[in-house]
Amino acid sequence: SGSIYLVDTQTRQVTRVVMDQASRSARLAMCGDLLSWSTADGSGAPPYRPQYMMSVKSAALYQISVDRSFGGAYCSGDMVAWRSLGEGASTTAATTVVRWASHD
Repeated sequence: SGSIYLVDTQTRQVTRVVMDQASRSARLAMCGDLLSWSTADGSGAPPYRPQYMMSVKSAALYQISVDRSFGGAYCSGDMVAWRSLGEGASTTAATTVVRWASHD
């Protein structure tokens, strides 16, 4: 399994986030105090990987189930996004965009 390391350049404090055992790589995005990542391999095939959100401020970790996850992590301000494939044998992809409300 892999890890994500967050380093506060002012305090030099390091926070380690351990990824699940099957993870080999991650696609990361960081906007302000929100870190978003996915370990989906881009195939959209099972096993599906969740989208993770972590508040750097509180260390609260959230997991969002994403069927047919296609990977990716995107953010801008309080908007976050991820990709998934269409239903059935579809080769179309969709990007889901949501406004993330912090609970810190």
